[in-house]
Amino acid sequence: MQAFFGVSDLKKKLLLNSVSGTALYAVTLVVTFVISPFLVKTLGNSNYGIWEVILSIVGYMGVMDLGVGPALVRFVSTSHSSGDRGELARIVSSATIFFLVIGTLAASALAALSAFPDLITKTGSESSVYITTVLILFAVNVGINFPLTVFTGTLMGLQRHYLLNLTRIVLAIGNALAVYFILVKFPLSGLITLVALQLASNLIQMVVFGSAVCFDKDIPRLSLRNSSMKTMRNLWAYGMKSIAMMLASRLQVQSMPFVIGSVLGLDKIVYFVMPRRLMEYARGMSTAIGFPLTPYFASFYGRNDHIALQKSWLKTSLALQVVSNAMPVVLLFCGVPFISQWLGAEYADAGKWVMYVLVIGLAAESLVPNAASVLMAANRHGRMSYLLLFIATACVPSAIVGAKLWGLVGVAVACCAATAAGSAISLIMACKELHISPFQYFRESTLPLLAPLMILAVLMWTAGVFLPVSGYVKIILQVLIGGSGYVIAIWALVLDQEKRSRILQRLVGVW
Repeated sequence: MQAFFGVSDLKKKLLLNSVSGTALYAVTLVVTFVISPFLVKTLGNSNYGIWEVILSIVGYMGVMDLGVGPALVRFVSTSHSSGDRGELARIVSSATIFFLVIGTLAASALAALSAFPDLITKTGSESSVYITTVLILFAVNVGINFPLTVFTGTLMGLQRHYLLNLTRIVLAIGNALAVYFILVKFPLSGLITLVALQLASNLIQMVVFGSAVCFDKDIPRLSLRNSSMKTMRNLWAYGMKSIAMMLASRLQVQSMPFVIGSVLGLDKIVYFVMPRRLMEYARGMSTAIGFPLTPYFASFYGRNDHIALQKSWLKTSLALQVVSNAMPVVLLFCGVPFISQWLGAEYADAGKWVMYVLVIGLAAESLVPNAASVLMAANRHGRMSYLLLFIATACVPSAIVGAKLWGLVGVAVACCAATAAGSAISLIMACKELHISPFQYFRESTLPLLAPLMILAVLMWTAGVFLPVSGYVKIILQVLIGGSGYVIAIWALVLDQEKRSRILQRLVGVW
């Protein structure tokens, strides 16, 4: 076992994890692009709205882990980096007991809900027996998903995201193919097919990731005798800070289908969800690249190397913003035309202003892609989490009022305001933790990208006005023209000679 990792080893793992995460993101994006129009047309607007409502209910179940999932990742990383094998055994074993109990409780709660299908939908969309069957399958799924967190969290803490990502790439492709072929032959099985395939995917992950943990020599053998109440309390103490952040996310995201369904109708949910989904996919690129950073930063705390952490945070923030800041610009010019081609003019017209408002929130969020990661790695995210929870709680009644006054746009305004406020708070607290000013942060990680972003916007607008083509071809050409200019501008204006030489050497080495 390697008790301590060198910095170069950490960077190699970070690169591998980021590349595989980006590959998973790309595959998920393609799969969603292909399968979403098929699902909307097969299920219909109303039943698709029901699916989103059920997913929101299941999403809320995630808070039952009390933040122990993120805590597991962080504590596995620090104990492994410090070489404390005994503590690692106690952490994993204690988490196993916890997730077995929580999984049983969550499954029981969903099974109980299945007895009251009319709480999900009124009669006319699906039969009560049908909704009950869907909820029972979800109950089994949740009962498996919580214990699965032990294996995924342990592998993430050891910075083996690549195994998770590669497995999920295969499952995403297989799941999409199965959804298509089954629903073509049995279109009335819609919701049951979707949840049954999710269940099959989780079972496969349980086998693959469980085997990886059990047979890895760096991970002590799982034994419930190694569990410790002291260790569990430490996980809970960290987790209670994370649970507030998780609940904030659920309130702001998962509550919107309930708000829209109750105020505007189930059939209106899809017109909000699809623009928001584009925001999630745009955000997903930088998230996929930066997801391994929490255990990566935690390893610096494990070695007590704060100077290197500060430098690494600023560098990775700049690197992530190269991607994250470009996404709002791309969606501003291509989002509505894309939805029109993807789902139809009806969805583009109904979701146009929702898209524009949500892009503003995405732009604010894209400026701080890395703040929460360092706070979680430092175990200093408690105050931020509670403030985010307060903002998200206020977002729900604001969305209800907005829906009554301005329809879907009012809901989008409430979400945008909450996102912008949360991003500002995260940045201020991360800068305070690392003893730098927000001004220094923007000067070193955001300001260098201002000129390339302006070039990207000008090129995309010009291509949109003057290209003599339409449809997907025009959208692709817009992105290619704008993206090429953006990359060239970053190469010429942002990277110094040393960085250019290093990149060229790596490219030559790959070829």
